[in-house]
Amino acid sequence: MKIKKLGFLLWSIVLIGVLVFPLVAFAEYQGLKWKPAPEDLWKWQQFKGETIYVATENTPPSVGMLGVIKDFEELTGMKVETTIDTMDALKEKIFLDLKGDTGRFHLNYGQPGPIGCMVAEYWVPINKFIDIRTGKSLMPDLPDVPDIPEGTTLEEAYSPMHVEGGCKFFDSTIWYGLPYDTAMGIIFYRKDLFEKYNDKFTEIYGKPLEWTDDTTWYDLYDIGKFFNDYVDEVEYGLGFHSAQNWPVNQSYTAMLNAWGVKKGGFAGIENRLLGSRNPGPYLSDPEDYKKAIDCVEFMKKIEEISHPDDVVFAWNELATAQAMEKIAIQWNCGEFAPYMEDPERSKVAGKIGYGVSPKGPGGINGYEIGCSSMAINGSLPLREQKKAFLYLLWATGPIAQYKAFEAYSGTPVRRSVYDEARKLGWNWTVDGHRVVGAYLEVQERQMLEYPEGWTSLKIPTYTKYLEITGSEITKYITGKTRTAKECVDNMIKRMNKLHKIK
Repeated sequence: MKIKKLGFLLWSIVLIGVLVFPLVAFAEYQGLKWKPAPEDLWKWQQFKGETIYVATENTPPSVGMLGVIKDFEELTGMKVETTIDTMDALKEKIFLDLKGDTGRFHLNYGQPGPIGCMVAEYWVPINKFIDIRTGKSLMPDLPDVPDIPEGTTLEEAYSPMHVEGGCKFFDSTIWYGLPYDTAMGIIFYRKDLFEKYNDKFTEIYGKPLEWTDDTTWYDLYDIGKFFNDYVDEVEYGLGFHSAQNWPVNQSYTAMLNAWGVKKGGFAGIENRLLGSRNPGPYLSDPEDYKKAIDCVEFMKKIEEISHPDDVVFAWNELATAQAMEKIAIQWNCGEFAPYMEDPERSKVAGKIGYGVSPKGPGGINGYEIGCSSMAINGSLPLREQKKAFLYLLWATGPIAQYKAFEAYSGTPVRRSVYDEARKLGWNWTVDGHRVVGAYLEVQERQMLEYPEGWTSLKIPTYTKYLEITGSEITKYITGKTRTAKECVDNMIKRMNKLHKIK
């Protein structure tokens, strides 16, 4: 294995949340017992001595794969060279490769918004290699998708929502790659301080200091302000990731979902998980328009009591602030839990509670989820695509997914991995290493309550959409724009101009 770039410490990687699965009964999975059938071994080893080149973001699966990739190399006899980078740098590399037809990478990380929506047409549909209903190979020299029991569909082995959200773009019949990772926002709160100050909070606000599935954004404001006013153990009550563009947009869209704004506010989007090449006018529905103004106004109210560095906080900086005891509560990607619970890196290990995203005025626990596939470069010759296909099967398969999660807190996308974690009680210890999965149960509740989910918007203009929403919200919360209405009107004007809506 060769790693081309890893420009940060593994523990500081921006972790991207975990997909959770409905509790339904399927045929038994092999899970960690899976191995290629003897008659299929040659299919895995036909490219022995050759190299596969992978381009991926700094996500938990990518880091986890670096630790367990030797299993793939031993199985196939191939070598893997991984380029792992931040999203902005990764996008540039992938776009130059695909649009320039250079064939530099066999596989690309397929985050839908910033990458997939703009380059999916350059990837080869996985339908070329497998029956997408069953996972059975369509080519005699390639293996089936590992560990799909008879009677179980391929979508069921991963999750229909993850397949729709991560592998499909504008067309429900075509899969680009297989599910690889996902992200979901949840609440992290200092349960020790909640217990300590419950009586005082109850005396002042007339309600208990707790986090439940019915806790609202307005309750979150009260909690943050209370910690600011009465508690010395933390510098600020609340932390929010509000760095311009993607971080602040994730906060904004999660709140729009909680406020009940449909389909991201775009009239032309029929299916949020599939997206649309023509999203149509923005916030043209009068009710959605009012909700967006109220939502943005409340965002500024939240920012006024939050950590002052919020406007430059992305996910990692926000998590670090809580781990260093600077804030009492945050809304962030669930997979920061292992970092929080690591006593060697975090001052709050054992002190954090996990809760679902807060409810909005419409009674919705609106969250934001970012599903991603790993996809094959369509410009490569068929022989090279087959090599990529083998890595894709392995990286999204039961062994790699489980080991990456257990050892490196990667994101399991396989039901068999999830079932095993549930059997072990979410948290367990292996060779002195504590595996932390407590947040998975919280995410599962969100998924079961809202099975359609809210993935990152899938529109071809996603990068510009981020710039528009991010810049206008940042101007408002920093006082450069006077009112929430002006902020929303500016977004609408720029968004409709972008999409040529008159």
